[in-house]
Amino acid sequence: MTTFSVQASNLPLLKEALKSSCTGVRFGSEFCMYDLPTERSLVKVLRLANDAGKPLTYMTPRVSDEALGKISGHFKTLNDLGSIDIVVNDFGALHTLRDIPNLKPHLGRQLVYMPARCPWPQITERSTSIFVRYKVKRIYYQTALNYGPTTQFYREMGVHSADVDWIPESFKHYKELARNGIQLSLHSYLVPVTVTRRCHTARFLHETAPARCSRPCLGRTFRLRQGTVGAEFFLNGNAVFRYAEPQRVDLKEAEKVGIMEIVVSANSLLETVTKHSLEETIRRLKGAA
Repeated sequence: MTTFSVQASNLPLLKEALKSSCTGVRFGSEFCMYDLPTERSLVKVLRLANDAGKPLTYMTPRVSDEALGKISGHFKTLNDLGSIDIVVNDFGALHTLRDIPNLKPHLGRQLVYMPARCPWPQITERSTSIFVRYKVKRIYYQTALNYGPTTQFYREMGVHSADVDWIPESFKHYKELARNGIQLSLHSYLVPVTVTRRCHTARFLHETAPARCSRPCLGRTFRLRQGTVGAEFFLNGNAVFRYAEPQRVDLKEAEKVGIMEIVVSANSLLETVTKHSLEETIRRLKGAA
């Protein structure tokens, strides 16, 4: 049975998520290492999730050595509080989790590489033979986990679950992962195209000190248009996304693939920042499925 989770990066959004009909919550920053929670707030979030009867997953980004020390402290604190899933987007964080028994590593999108996140499908439509186009498409829409040695490496690191993107052409390749025992979580609506260490949103809005950033990404998103290929993107924080509207046929296919979890982000870009808007989004996804 597919579950529906809400991903929230701060406490107010998490509280709205806990009021909704979601079956689980994710808390933390997926892309920005300067937006890590304090240990105190993390413990509070876990208590709120337990009180609401919803399992909590801690979301962590790619980090520097300094930030790795901080989230390592988070891991030790959470380990004393029970069994919790940790979404990891950093090899250092993944390695750290090997020595922490109560925490289960879950591969984040930054460790599950997918060529099809690139917004230029023209790569697969070049004027060449049908056979060549077929080979290019097969590579283009696979994930790094469709390569056996990569999957084996992550298994040896204790990984049995992973995040993937809403790219319908990739669903048939997800099926292979599910057959191999990898539990998949499918992110709805937003596909990350690129992520930067230096935050362009902060640069545009003259935020000069990353550690003291006022977090304009919580309320500001920039629409970007690329005229040459007719593509449209959205800059939110230090990540650029493209929008992927879930279709009924896609949801049916995701169900056949064996997707275990569909993730909805609570953020200003999708206007999913209240219980009502989250409920409406989950209702649409459930209805379409």
